[in-house]
Amino acid sequence: MITLRDYQTDCVNHSIDYITDNYTGKKPELIVAPCGSGKSVIIAETVRRAKEPVIVLHPSRELVIQNRNIYDSLQEDLKGTVFSASCNEKVISEATFATLASIKKVVEKVKQIGAKTLLIDEPHYKFPTASSDSVLTTFVDECGFKNVLGYTATPYCLHNFDLYNESYTRKERSWINKILSNKGHGGVPFFKNIRHAVQPSDINEKYWARLIYQQRDEEVKKLNRKVGYKIVCDLVKAAYIKCERLIREGERKHILVFCATIKDCKRLVEMLNQEHEGVAGYVSCNMQKEERIEVINKFKSGALRIIVSVNILSIGFDYSEIDCIVLTTYTHSLARYVQQVGRGVRPHPNKKDCLILDVCFNTPMYGPIEHFTVKPHEQDGWALFNSKRKLTENFCN
Repeated sequence: MITLRDYQTDCVNHSIDYITDNYTGKKPELIVAPCGSGKSVIIAETVRRAKEPVIVLHPSRELVIQNRNIYDSLQEDLKGTVFSASCNEKVISEATFATLASIKKVVEKVKQIGAKTLLIDEPHYKFPTASSDSVLTTFVDECGFKNVLGYTATPYCLHNFDLYNESYTRKERSWINKILSNKGHGGVPFFKNIRHAVQPSDINEKYWARLIYQQRDEEVKKLNRKVGYKIVCDLVKAAYIKCERLIREGERKHILVFCATIKDCKRLVEMLNQEHEGVAGYVSCNMQKEERIEVINKFKSGALRIIVSVNILSIGFDYSEIDCIVLTTYTHSLARYVQQVGRGVRPHPNKKDCLILDVCFNTPMYGPIEHFTVKPHEQDGWALFNSKRKLTENFCN
């Protein structure tokens, strides 16, 4: 039986208060909880305490299965069901864990069970905005949901920006990241307010592993070369240098690397395996799910010491023994940065801390995620801060 932490209970209480409020004109809202805070537990307990039919949407099959299993561990009587083609199961019940692509096709079945509450896990990933004809908005309207709550660690998304411009200043980078519930972040916000936010400072010392940040060193800087007016670095080679050193030193046992492209992932793995046979593997969205699962299981068992991906492992990959994360791509997305670094926050008896090796300049630009806070802002509604520095902007207020 899972015992909820105090801040998890607070999140559940805010969720139930929202669900049981019967005022007219209720709008979708967000519950914000940091990486490693146990959002799956918060969602599962909310479903259990709702005492009514609930549909829970997820961005991936892995999260569907994870949340259903946690719900089942909390609930002795009524077990949850899965409605997702990718999970090879399509059953609707009082507690249905689903993917939108599958359940949107059975609106009448959802209405038949009387579901009025929709919970959305990691809504920043696929549902930051919603036009009147979007798939999510259409599904919500057709099913007649009265309560819509999202749960995320990163309630912000990218605005319009130049993908290939790596020279944004710190201020310009803050301009292109917008809070989901605010106007002016690239479309009409689907979520209208943040109902409750747990801050990293609330859980860091007690529930997170210690994070140690390291920037590129002189060895990596030697890879810099001038192309026109730009200084360019071979980031894959930089990652190889860092990983090869980690392998030789032997202290870090489970190393997660994020690259810019699948091509970069393949190249890095080939370079590492040429020097240390069978030490690394990669996963990508182009793989069959069975193949991805096989690589991930090898990593978890220790057969692979290094696993590499673009972004597929940044959400829902909750493996607590990860003790090193290597960032090898510039990112303008605060959400991606937080989610990637957040893979290392979970504590485990086999690790004393998690080393964050940043061969780019993401950490100096955004800062340690332990210092992030999401709080009300007089002009913007809500804003993200690192200590006193504001990281998000909202032009339309």
